[in-house]
Amino acid sequence: MSGATVPRPLPAAISRTIPQPRPSAADPILDVRDVTLRFGGLTSLDGVSLRHGRGSVLAVIGPNGAGKTSLFNCLTGAYRPQQGSARFWPTAPASPTSPATPASPASPAGASVLAGVGERGVDLVGRSPHRVARLGIARTFQNIRLFPEMSAVENVQVGVEVRARAGALRGLVPTRAVRREEREILERSHLLLDFVGLRHRVRWPAGSLAYGEQRRLEIARALGTSPSLLLLDEPAAGATASERRDLVALIRAIVDQGVSVLLIEHDIRLVAAVARSIVVLNFGRVIATGSPEQIRSDPAVIEAYLGDSDDGADDGADDRAGDRAAGQPGDGADGREGRR
Repeated sequence: MSGATVPRPLPAAISRTIPQPRPSAADPILDVRDVTLRFGGLTSLDGVSLRHGRGSVLAVIGPNGAGKTSLFNCLTGAYRPQQGSARFWPTAPASPTSPATPASPASPAGASVLAGVGERGVDLVGRSPHRVARLGIARTFQNIRLFPEMSAVENVQVGVEVRARAGALRGLVPTRAVRREEREILERSHLLLDFVGLRHRVRWPAGSLAYGEQRRLEIARALGTSPSLLLLDEPAAGATASERRDLVALIRAIVDQGVSVLLIEHDIRLVAAVARSIVVLNFGRVIATGSPEQIRSDPAVIEAYLGDSDDGADDGADDRAGDRAAGQPGDGADGREGRR
């Protein structure tokens, strides 16, 4: 993201197609209860519970192997946990056929995916990935998953087309309505590239973009699905200091558009800059939940990152661990966790 500018607000025509938060800040968008995932004799997640407020950033941190990505895979349908629930309260999704007007539950684009969603929300467990995406959850990945030979704008179109009405008819029956939808999909894709600072890379093959630009392109594609909830899996991995600053601005801009963000990240200073609340996993269990300030001084978090200190150990170990958990510069720390 080197040299990128602060994300510009989306034009009204597209910002109205992104779900807006309901009035109450305490209103949940996601409620995970007692999720347990096992692979044979290995327990990847052990009774994990968390609650995510709508219109905010919730960060999930922890050492490598703590179960963070497994949690994302359970929420998005890649894995099916043996126990627990993950209730989600979606917002009516957007329809690319009418960029200036969001789809409502009464409209064809909204009714099919929101049917039966009431005060109890909808349980994500057991749903296929494409149905989870239609409900309004999008994600990025630890390892970038783009179509390298396709242009940047074509990659974003893949996401936008999740909300398309015409489907396969676009290629079989190119009616006037289908052609209009294709133009609107392309327009929305260009707007999203502009939003993430890739306006100058529209026609570039995705595989030729710099690493940080590919990260932003993946975020643009995810936003193309008009999510209520965006899952970001280590978006700052491999980023330079300036790219991390740009990413902070981008995440804040995404939340300003009404999209809730669930974030996995090893850059703890970035986490502290954007997240209101943090959940800490270790060996598949939640060991702490709280604000960045509370996490900084939590003994269980300090132990997870540095281990128990013997009587003869470095007296400053706990202070350095607290600095890392709170995103403060410790002795030689660069904002990343000690264990990756």
